[in-house]
Amino acid sequence: MSSSWVKAAVQFSKDNAPTILSSIAVGGLIGTVVLAVRATPRALEKLAEIEMEADDEKPAADNSLSAVEIIQATWKFYLPAALTGAATIACIIGANQIGLRQKAAVAGAYAMLDSAFREYRNKVAEVVGEKKDQQILDKIAADRVAANPPKNPVVVIGTGEVMCFDMLTGRYFKSSHEDVRRAENELNREVLQQGHCDQNKFYELLGVDPVDIGNDVGWNIDHPMELVFSSVLNDCGIPCLAIGYRFPPRADYSKIY
Repeated sequence: MSSSWVKAAVQFSKDNAPTILSSIAVGGLIGTVVLAVRATPRALEKLAEIEMEADDEKPAADNSLSAVEIIQATWKFYLPAALTGAATIACIIGANQIGLRQKAAVAGAYAMLDSAFREYRNKVAEVVGEKKDQQILDKIAADRVAANPPKNPVVVIGTGEVMCFDMLTGRYFKSSHEDVRRAENELNREVLQQGHCDQNKFYELLGVDPVDIGNDVGWNIDHPMELVFSSVLNDCGIPCLAIGYRFPPRADYSKIY
């Protein structure tokens, strides 16, 4: 029983190391300030004693202490605060390093899953044919739209725009097939120029609000954007253009292999 508890505690520490270290760092920062504040009165008393013990025959101007003398007289009082501050810095650096390693591991795992998914999608299209493949995508789009009805229906008034549904974020907005294609082409043009581009750039080109994760995922030269469109009807019978992604944006999009 105790062995299982120890293993669980060790695993919990590994899984939550950045959070634990960050919490310790916050406590260490507070502790450093408290210790420094407490040490200051004692340090000032020590300096006053040294000045009082100075030779009375020396001019008053000569009794002032140099910076080196002040440090030599007071460093012991500030030692706990300094050690706590050093430990706090170590926790911050450790949390950052562990976070980077975990992020790299997740990105690597995501890349492997994405590669397997791309291979699977290509084989599905090859086996069932393009027509059947599109039917499958249309059915998925219809189910997604039915499961995510618009809370505030998008009103379209004879402008050539239609209600659009982003299957990646589950959001509705108004646009046209041509404008979405134009945004796709513009994003891939930027990918060719810069090597990669994040997801929020696509939303920016469409005039849609960015998403929190949009700066952390995207496309690159080896993994360009490829949209898939499906025309479906929502529960209100309103035509909707469902915008899917043949291959979703990657977490390691800024790395070009």
